[in-house]
Amino acid sequence: AANTAILFIVGLPLSDLVYSSTIHASRRKTAQGPVKDNAYSFEAAKEDPIQFSLWWERFIKEWSRLNRRITVPDPEQRLPFKLNPGSSGTFFDSQISINSLGFRDREFEVEKGNQYRIVTLGESTTMGITLKNDDRPWPKVLEALLQSELKCAKPIEVINAGVAAYDLRHNLVRLKSDVLRLKPDMIISYHG
Repeated sequence: AANTAILFIVGLPLSDLVYSSTIHASRRKTAQGPVKDNAYSFEAAKEDPIQFSLWWERFIKEWSRLNRRITVPDPEQRLPFKLNPGSSGTFFDSQISINSLGFRDREFEVEKGNQYRIVTLGESTTMGITLKNDDRPWPKVLEALLQSELKCAKPIEVINAGVAAYDLRHNLVRLKSDVLRLKPDMIISYHG
């Protein structure tokens, strides 16, 4: 028991120090070159932990910069933040724009007219934190597919009401305050 305690007290911190200094030296060496754009998963980084770690550090910096541009505190303090109407910013090579109603979508009228309106709720996967300029969030892909594949009596509109970092509770608040006034014919809620 005494030997085990000594190993934990001395050996573990020592091995951690050696490992950490090796990783930091490797990062400094690797950081001099460009971060691979396709290292967004460990598999895509070709199982290179340094490249994967560098990519996620870049991701966090990009996200923090974008977040400062497109979000504002919720004045009612019911939500962690709100999307800032009329704001925009870049995320990697993608332009992220928030319309005048506070949705990551094109401008649209609150009154739907003759359209069949689908509103999508969710988190970052719905909002579409896209990396490249020609990437589209899934609600826009759905809208394009419905418009091209179906022959409907009414035009179909899909509105993206997703907000990154919102959970189901937050989206229920947003459902009441922002979504129901749009008079959707269908609501799709997708949470991870």
